[in-house]
Amino acid sequence: MNRGSSVTASVQEDHQRIRGQLRAALAAVPDHAEPHRPQVMCETFLATLSRHISAVEDVLYPAVRESRPDGRSASNDQVHAAREIERSMRQLEGSFAGDRYAVATPRAELWTDLVTLFESHVQDEERLTTRLDADLGEAERAELARQLTARHNVAPTRPHPHSPHSRRAGRLTHRLWSLADRAMDAMDNRQIVPKAAARRPVRNSRWTQYLLGRAQFEEPEPRLDPPAGGDDR
Repeated sequence: MNRGSSVTASVQEDHQRIRGQLRAALAAVPDHAEPHRPQVMCETFLATLSRHISAVEDVLYPAVRESRPDGRSASNDQVHAAREIERSMRQLEGSFAGDRYAVATPRAELWTDLVTLFESHVQDEERLTTRLDADLGEAERAELARQLTARHNVAPTRPHPHSPHSRRAGRLTHRLWSLADRAMDAMDNRQIVPKAAARRPVRNSRWTQYLLGRAQFEEPEPRLDPPAGGDDR
């Protein structure tokens, strides 16, 4: 993830990515080639949102608590909001998975509730980061953005609303759930759409090119321009 020079820019980049996956999940329809596409896109969205919630709980909220006298109450409010989002995520996940204990609510209503909670959470979170940027120096902001990236990459891929959300216990359970989630993802053959990675072409040695009669000529490195918009594929 390319991070900006402020905590707000870092978090906004994640929010844009999640919104892009949310739009894709809401627009997904099954067809003959991809009959499970709505579920796959939903799981991709839920995985990214789960990672984000865990990362900001582990990195961002502790910094908020230490930055201002009212930081503890502000971060605690966000933790409670995140728990509500995770409950909503779990209900939506259960509706796709056929969980017999899932709430008997139409899926459209589950989506509406989750979107409302998420957008409210985004607004509150960006207000916190704006205040945090005002309190931190440039080096501190860069370090916090780096930690957010590192934590996001090892965060759980599923919602866990009933797990501890306190500072120390939460970090520990996030690590344990991260391992468990990835094991369950493999066992369930969970088809989470991966982030595209740039791949360099394999070049044969000159001797191999001679034997195969296939000459490969050097080409200039392609210029990588930033993608338009905030969505990440």
